[in-house]
Amino acid sequence: MSSPSLFRFRRSLNRPATSLLAAAVITLLTACATPTSQTLPPPTAAETAQTVGAGLAYRCDRGGGFNVHFADNAAMLTGPRGRHELLRDAGGLTPAQTVYSSAQLRVEFGLGVQSREAVLHERQPQAVAHCVKN
Repeated sequence: MSSPSLFRFRRSLNRPATSLLAAAVITLLTACATPTSQTLPPPTAAETAQTVGAGLAYRCDRGGGFNVHFADNAAMLTGPRGRHELLRDAGGLTPAQTVYSSAQLRVEFGLGVQSREAVLHERQPQAVAHCVKN
């Protein structure tokens, strides 16, 4: 027959195991409930303000420029190198900053003090242009 102190010792050994099992179950349930895809915030007011016509015009430091039209988490860029459709991408440090990209281009909008600047990254050939909204 076991003594009462030994019985209490065995019971206390089971408590950490039970606590660990409960923590593991909670962690697994939380992980299953968390969506795996990142939900992007809606477009900013500047992006949705111009949805018809030529769009917003930007001029760039490398010469030239482009017009951009925002709709449905996409940006249509029209410029000297043709028309490009870019999709909304993760990125931006503030709600005013948004990033759109395609296989050829990556554009960061909403930069600068007044959120009027953009940076255009061309992938082939690699080039970077700093642009300002007209």
